[in-house]
Order: sequence, then structure tokens, then C-alpha cells
Amino acid sequence: RGALESTVSQVIDPPQIRDLPIAGRDVYTMLVTQPGVTADTTTARGLGLSVGGQRPSASNFLLDGVENNNYLVTGPLTALAPEAVQEYRVSTNNFSAEYGRTAGFLANAITRAGGRTWHGLGYWYLKNEALHANGFQENRRGLPRSPLKENQLGFHLGGPVRRGSLFGSSALERLRSRGRAEPFEFTFPSTRFHEFTAPDSLARRLLERFPAPAATDHNLPTARRTLAPPVSVDRTLALERLDWQPAGSRHRVLGRLALAR
Repeated sequence: RGALESTVSQVIDPPQIRDLPIAGRDVYTMLVTQPGVTADTTTARGLGLSVGGQRPSASNFLLDGVENNNYLVTGPLTALAPEAVQEYRVSTNNFSAEYGRTAGFLANAITRAGGRTWHGLGYWYLKNEALHANGFQENRRGLPRSPLKENQLGFHLGGPVRRGSLFGSSALERLRSRGRAEPFEFTFPSTRFHEFTAPDSLARRLLERFPAPAATDHNLPTARRTLAPPVSVDRTLALERLDWQPAGSRHRVLGRLALAR
């Protein structure tokens, strides 16, 4: 029956999900490989992904058919590790009856189910500034390589819990990233700024308790300094799934837990 439907969609092959170097290792980013998709970073609202000329906010991200939307940025609520995804379908036009809520596109990721035999894999991705070359813009401005230390490790395991009827699947990923943002010029209170506050005022007490970086600009109350603030990311993703299928039946019951911290 699927061949007779008018839905325009594309299934992204599992080998593509597994083998391509996905930016951020989020399977939803594979959307940009589809025809008719543009990435316009100048768009004021959303992630800047537009399909078929629709607005970037005209999007609906799904996980196993359930909404997985971040309404603040009109993107996916949680990232998905490629190892935990079995199929990824992007629908861009004439959605079938069970879908809706958008005029642009549907991005539906299906979690990996356990099979009739046990299979598993583990992985560890490492990034370190010692392995990277400096960027062109940094070289042009005479800046050193930005510090970056990132570890991303996880596993996937699936198989029969009760042979022939109950199957389980477990995926866990942990990301720890430490780095620095690009240098930016900030405005700070100068060393003489506290002279402009009353001796017993709350402002004076705050300035003494949380002193600003040493900055001076003659007799002005503020001064500008170029700093590279630290950037830290800690993320844990887990997808746990159970499938029950009675012997001889075409139907199954699915239970899935998604955890993102």
C-alpha cells in the first residue's frame, strides 16, 4: 500500500547514519542531505532549516512517532546517537493521516529494536587540540589554537529477553567537552569604578565580593578587555526499549524510555 500513497518522503539508509561523520553526532542533522532542504543561518528564528520554501519554524521532529520538539528554537528537543537509531525517515509533502502539526517537514527517527540474537557495539570518539590544525581565521589574526578536549563514548546492546516473544535494546552515550569560545571584547568596571559608588551601598559590596578582571582605561569608569570564555558541555543520552510480540502474531507492543540530561 505504501507505493500508492502520495506522501513525498525519503528513508536515510542505516549505513549512512552509521558511517558518515555527522556534525555533533546527532542523527537529526542528516536532514540537510535531503533534496529541497536549505540551511539559511541568517534566519532570525529557528535552526535555519527550510524545506520546500517553507519557514524554518514549520517543522516537526518525532521519535518513534512521538513529538520530540524544542519549541524555543524550533528544533529537536534531544539529540540522538546514530548507534541507537534503526531508521530515519524525512517526509516533505502530503503527509499521511497520522501526522500533522506542520506545513514544512516531518523528521521521524525510529529507535533500534532488539533482535533474535544478542548483538552489541561500543565506541569512543576523542577530540583534542593537539590533533587539530589551527583555523585559517585564527592564523590570519595571529591567534593560537583554541583549547578543546572532548570525549564521547557509549554503547548499544540488543537481543532476546525471553526467546521468541520479548526483545530488549539498550543504548547509552556520555559526552564531556571542555574548550574556549572565540575571543570577544567585553566591557568591565575599571579599577576606579568602585569610587563612583557609596561606601556602604550594595553596589560597593558586590564589587568587592565579585571583583572584575583588572582593567583600566585612564579615569573612565569602564574598560574593555578581550577574553575567551570557557565552554563546558556535559550530556548523557539513554534509550531503553522493550518489544513484546506473541508467537505467530503480526502485532507487537513497544515500550521505550528516552533520557536526556
